[in-house]
Amino acid sequence: MIAVSSSPTVLGDIADVVTAASTFGLAIIAIVSARVAYQTYKSSERQKNEEIQATKSAKAKEIWTGYLRLAFENSNLTRKSFTDIPRKVDGQFTEESEKYEWFVAHMFFAAEEILAVVGPQPEWLKTIKNQIRYYIDYIDGDGKVYNETYDKVIQNLIAEVVSERQSEQPSNPLGGSRA
Repeated sequence: MIAVSSSPTVLGDIADVVTAASTFGLAIIAIVSARVAYQTYKSSERQKNEEIQATKSAKAKEIWTGYLRLAFENSNLTRKSFTDIPRKVDGQFTEESEKYEWFVAHMFFAAEEILAVVGPQPEWLKTIKNQIRYYIDYIDGDGKVYNETYDKVIQNLIAEVVSERQSEQPSNPLGGSRA
């Protein structure tokens, strides 16, 4: 009778090692593949976000270009302070004062549209604030009634410019300001 050994054969041992090595190799390949897929996904997302930001930036510039075109076409309104424009003649508002008001309204509309597209980016806030400074006589005067209709960010920029303007005016020792 032939005795069967209970110890594994050499071929069985080799097959077990090869199977274990293959399983380990496949696991490594799966991990590397998952990592490559994840990096590809993240890169794709980053590129997509960059494209979205570029599109938003282009849209904001297009909006502002429209405002600047209007400013160029109506340069008489951009060179004057609201206080320099005759308000009424024979009890009627002058055409120039009405155009000025609509021009400033258009500037605010463009600013709100830009903020809706790109959000409150510092460079756009600075640009808008500079325009508010330019038209502050109207915005803080006759145009004050419209200020609450603007976006909160715009209202805050107006408040900042008004505050800056008030702090720049020398005070009168008898009360009030000299302006």
